[in-house]
Amino acid sequence: EQTASAMETLTIAVKDNANNARLATDLAAEAARLASDGGHAVERAVTTMESIKASSRKIVEIIGVIDGISF
Repeated sequence: EQTASAMETLTIAVKDNANNARLATDLAAEAARLASDGGHAVERAVTTMESIKASSRKIVEIIGVIDGISF
């Protein structure tokens, strides 16, 4: 009877461990997805900043031309 009880307790513990391992796997996968999404957002931000930088250069050139014509 004690052996059966111990086996039942062990079986429950093993099932709990398996469930916890599945949960940990799911959480790790979600964390990886979020990290990847964050990386993509940073890439888009860098691309946008590069575009803004290029536009700013063009504006500076245009202002230079206008200043040259005005004065």
